Amino acid sequence: MFTKTPYRLVGAGCLVAALLSAPAVSLGAEVIKFGMFTPPKTTLMVKGLIPFLEQVSKESEGAFKYKGFWGGSIMRNPAKQYEVLIAGLQDGAMILPSYTQALFPDFSLFALPNLFRSGEEASIAMWRLHEKGLLGGLDKMHVMAIFSNGNSAFHVSKKLVSVEDLKGLKIRSAGPEEADVIKAMGAVPVGMSINQVAEGVSRGVVDGTLSGWEAIRSFRIEPLIVSSVDMNFGTRSLMLVLNRKVYDRLPQQAKDALAKYEGEKLSRKIGKNYDDANEKVISRAIKNPKKNIVHGDKATLARVAKMFKPFHEAWIKAHKDGQKKYDALQQILAELRKGS
Repeated sequence: MFTKTPYRLVGAGCLVAALLSAPAVSLGAEVIKFGMFTPPKTTLMVKGLIPFLEQVSKESEGAFKYKGFWGGSIMRNPAKQYEVLIAGLQDGAMILPSYTQALFPDFSLFALPNLFRSGEEASIAMWRLHEKGLLGGLDKMHVMAIFSNGNSAFHVSKKLVSVEDLKGLKIRSAGPEEADVIKAMGAVPVGMSINQVAEGVSRGVVDGTLSGWEAIRSFRIEPLIVSSVDMNFGTRSLMLVLNRKVYDRLPQQAKDALAKYEGEKLSRKIGKNYDDANEKVISRAIKNPKKNIVHGDKATLARVAKMFKPFHEAWIKAHKDGQKKYDALQQILAELRKGS
C-alpha cells in the first residue's frame, strides 16, 4: 500500500533571504528567467524545452523573451523548484510532483505500476486529465506541459539473475509511491534526488535507482549500472510551468504564442522524445556484454501484477474523489488505445 510520507518544503525562509538579492525582472520588456536543474544537453532540453521556447519567442515576434538558467544555476535541488518559482527567484521551471507530494497529491496516481504503455501515452493522458480539472494544486502556476519520461526500471550496480535478486538492495526513491514499489519488491528505499544518484552509487550509499532509462544517461548513472529489471513499475510525472503572476502580466501576443505550442502538443512531443531516447539506452545495454536486463517470465509478470493491484485500490480510497479521477484516467487510456 502507499504510505503517506510527508514531503515538506525545507528552509524556505533561509532560501528566500539568501536569493532575494537577485535583480528583479523589469515589467516593461519582461524577460522570463527559466531555471532548470537538468543539464543543458539532455533529451528534454535539446529536443523539448529549448526548441519550444524558441518557437514561442519567434511566433510572438519578441513579445515573449526568456533567459535560460540551465544545470541548476538558480537552484540545483529538484525538490526546491516549486519553492523558488513561487518566491519569484525564477519565472519558469520544471516541477516534479513526487518531490513535493503534499502540494500535488493527485499526481501520485501516475506512479501506480501497470498503468501506461509508453511515455507518450502517459503524457497525453496526464494532460487530458489536467484539462478535465482533475489535478489539484496548480492555481499558482500556468502549466505549459505535463509529461512522463517513461516507465521506471530498477537499475543497479550488481549482477542480477532474477527479480528476486532485488531483495535487500538499497534503491534510490524519488517519493513515497516509488518507495512503496521498492519495498514491495523486497528492496530498501533511500530518499535521494536524481542528481545525487551517481555519487551515491559510487560511494555505496545506494545500490541503484528506480528511474527511467533516459534518466540514467542524462545524470551519468549509466556507466555504473550492471543490471536492470525492466517491468512496468510506474512512471514519473513532470510539469513545465510559469509562475502564474508572471504569465498574467505577459502581453497577449506572448500568451497567444504560448497557446499555439504548449498543452497536449508539447506534452505528447516530450513523451515521444523520451520513448525514443529510452530505446537508445536500452539498445546499448542489450549490446553490452557486461550488462544484463531482467524482464521476468510470464509467471513472474502475473505475480507482480497481482501484487500491485491493491496499490490501485489503496490510492482510490486515500484520495479525495479518488474513484472519479482513477476512472477518468482509465477512460482516457481506453480512448487513446482505440486511436482517439
